[in-house]
This record gives sequence, structure tokens and C-alpha cells, in this order.
Amino acid sequence: MKIHILTIFLSLSAVLSYSQKADYQKANKAYDNFSYAKTSDILLEVANNGYTSVSLLQKLSNSLYFNNEMKEAAKWYGKLFEEVGETALDSEYYFRYAQALKATESYEESDAWMQKFYEANKDDLRGKAFASKKDYLESILSLSRDLQVVNLDLNTEKSDFGTNQYKDELIFASSRLGDKIYQWNKQPYLDLYKATKQADGSYKNVVAFNEDINTKYHESTAAFTPDDEVMYFTRNNYYKKRYKKDDEGVNRLKIFKATKNINGDWSNVESVHFNSSDYSVAHPAINVRGTKMYFASDMPGTIGQSDLYEVDILEDGTLGDPENLGASINTEVQETFPFINEIGDLYFSSNGLSGLGGLDVYVVRDFENKRESNQPLIVENVGKPINSSKDDFGYYENLGTKEGFFTSNREGGKGDDDIYSFKAIECEQIVTGTVLDKNTQELLAEATVTLYSKAGDKIETVIADQAGAYSFSKLTCNEPFLIRAEKTDYIGDEKNFVTLMGDRGYGN
Repeated sequence: MKIHILTIFLSLSAVLSYSQKADYQKANKAYDNFSYAKTSDILLEVANNGYTSVSLLQKLSNSLYFNNEMKEAAKWYGKLFEEVGETALDSEYYFRYAQALKATESYEESDAWMQKFYEANKDDLRGKAFASKKDYLESILSLSRDLQVVNLDLNTEKSDFGTNQYKDELIFASSRLGDKIYQWNKQPYLDLYKATKQADGSYKNVVAFNEDINTKYHESTAAFTPDDEVMYFTRNNYYKKRYKKDDEGVNRLKIFKATKNINGDWSNVESVHFNSSDYSVAHPAINVRGTKMYFASDMPGTIGQSDLYEVDILEDGTLGDPENLGASINTEVQETFPFINEIGDLYFSSNGLSGLGGLDVYVVRDFENKRESNQPLIVENVGKPINSSKDDFGYYENLGTKEGFFTSNREGGKGDDDIYSFKAIECEQIVTGTVLDKNTQELLAEATVTLYSKAGDKIETVIADQAGAYSFSKLTCNEPFLIRAEKTDYIGDEKNFVTLMGDRGYGN
């Protein structure tokens, strides 16, 4: 009898159990509802139990990335590319993987993925910024300063961020209290709080800002007009007890305006006219003259995920029409948290420009004057220690009191996002020059040289020495001036100039 032996080759692969299928379906629903913390919790458990797929790896990596869990995101993006190869995914995954790697200070590997991203998207502003300055790390370190930053005592294990000053108070957002949980990050919804400045310069006695401003949803990032009578702030699309979503089921952010009443309380809350249920506007900042408001939005016409805009504040207190600040500043991802200081420098955070990782703080010096006169806008990374490999944002400085604040989720903090303070460094410069005959280049002795401020006010007049030399001392860094030379029998001449940046503000 001939015996036939049947050999069966088994190929085993992990399959989803019934309970895992149920968990996976829950994760898909959470992902679609932007509950990224819940999504990653579920999918991590499923993946660690032996099941992975391309879809699971994509959603797991993305949920970690969107919730700023960058170390874990880098790990799972790496597994995703191992699974599918480098060319099977949309190139946006190159960018996200590069950003996640940068947050872990794996700069060489991050740069390799940014190069792939650039080669796949040569018209993308993010790729262009990377390709145009591959020595960005060296450049950023050269801008860094020896500056002490202090984690404020008022920080909690929850998120605390987005500072501004109102008289002797520090105004900020926090998720420290509340029973209603925001599913994106599983923390309570944000409210505005205030802390009072003490004699030693610290801020204590934290209390809720105002019951008419805070609601059961998010409030953050307050800005005040120079007369302290009007405030603008960010809130969910929740107005007159109505919570609204767009067609995709997303509740957007809006900017609201409140005014001081005769009792000194904030009231008369109203929505600004360019708010919409279809896009977000957020994070207002007002210039020292009270003539401009800057904010972030993804309204139609936005280049990326969020752009910076400006809008005129008219004499009657109403707002004009918003204008995008353009591609000199905005990229295809996030530009957000603008701040304009007393001398017109624009600070903001971006994750689309070459930086140390996550959101970095950038500055455009003398922004308002340059924008009004159509001069080129030069964006600079402010360097360490303001920036780190994590998210750094919400920059604020007061050049009068020499105080500064920013927010970061860097290592060593008390919680999620923490507020850090720093002391502004005094900066004075000496400006020297010589007076010459424009035609013969002859040195002109005893010429009269006068220095004027940007506003045209006379600051000082000196007489040049026998060699035509003059000097002015104790000039503020990074400040525009006008200088005029005059001498009998000569036609006077003048020149505008800006003092060098030096160690002013956060140390630049």
C-alpha cells in the first residue's frame, strides 16, 4: 500500500482577536474625533500585543505626533517606514518623521529625512528653508546667549502657557482645574488666570481671571489695548451658551473682545467680525500704539495649517479687514503665537522653519517699519535657551520692566507646558563716525552733528573734532535713528541707521 504523506506548511501571522477588533474600532473612532491621547493609548496596546498594519502604524504615529509625544512618534514612524518603504507614503510623512527625530535631538537623521522631503517637494517653503540653510544648527547656536531662564512657581503638572501682563498682573492660560475633559489631550479645558507681582518680582496668588470671560470650554491668550480698557482673547466657538461646529464636526477657535465697565470688571463680550464657524482665529497681540492686532488663523487664503495675519484697529475701536503677512513669514505648517514688542519687533513660533525641534521662537527685527516701507523681512531664530528641541512658544517681553516670558514643554518642567521667565539684558551702544566732504572726501572739522529719534525728536548735538570724528553713547540696541551733519558753507546731509542688535530683550 502506497502511503501518501500530506505535508502542510503553515504561515503564521498575527491576527486581531475579537477584543482587539473592538479596541481597534474604538481607536479609529477616537482618531476621527481628534481624541489623539485615547487613540495612541489603545493602538499602543494593540501593537504591543503583536498586531500591526500600515493603517494602524499611520494612525498610531500621527496621534503621538499630534499630541507632542515625539519620542514615541519617532519610534513608530520608523516602524511605519520599515513596513512600507520610503516611497509608499505621502511625503508629508517625511516631514513629520524629520520633526519627531529633531525633537529627540537626532539632527543628522532628521536632516536626511528633510532632504528627502525637499527632493519630493521642491516648491514647498519648508523644504526651501531647509535647503537654503543646511548649516542652520551652527547659525542658531551663534545666535544663542548665556541667559538664565526660570521655571515659574505657578506652573502645575497640567498645561500652563501664553503669558501677557496687565498692570501688576501676569495673565496666562491653564488647564489646572475643571471637571470637563478635553479629549485631544485628556486634560481639563483651559481657563484664563492671573497672578499678582510681588515686591521681589515673583508672581503669586493665582486666581481665575474673570467669570464673564471663562466658560466651560477653552479660553487662552489675552491681549490688551495700551489704555488698558479693551482686551481680546481666544475662546472656542462658544458664544451666548451656543457651542458650534463646522461641517466636519470641528469646533473652531475665535477671538473675542471685552471692555472694562464702570466697576472695573471685564464685560460686554463680543465676537470679532472676521470669526467663522468654518476656520479658526486665535492668539491676538496688539502693538504699542494700539493700531494693529496680529493673530493666527487658517482662514481662506492661508498658506499652511495656520498663518500670521494683521488687522487695523480703527480710531473708533472697530477692526478692519485681516491681511495675511505673506510667504516671507508663513509656511505650509504652523506659524502661531505672534507678539509685537514696544519697538516693533515681531516674535512668533513656527515648526515650518529650520529650528531646534518642535515650535521654535523667531523674530523679525523692526518689523512694523520694514513692512510699511516694503523692505525685506528677515526672519531669525532666537536661539538657545529660549528655544529647545521641544515646543517653545508664547514669547512675551516688556522692555520697560526688563521682564520676559515664554512657554515650553522641554525636559525638566513641572508638567505639560510650563511658563518660563527671564530677565532682559541691558544693551547700550556707542555710535562713532566721521564727517566728510561728499565730493573730495576731505575730513571736515568742527561740523555740527545732531542725533534724532525715530519719531523725529532731537536727542543730542555734538561738534566733530579736528579730524571730523564724532560719537554718541548709550544708544539703545536695535533702534532706528537719524543723524544729520551741518557746517557753514556746506549743504547739510542726513542718514537713517539702526543700531546693532547686541544683547537686548532675550539676549539678541
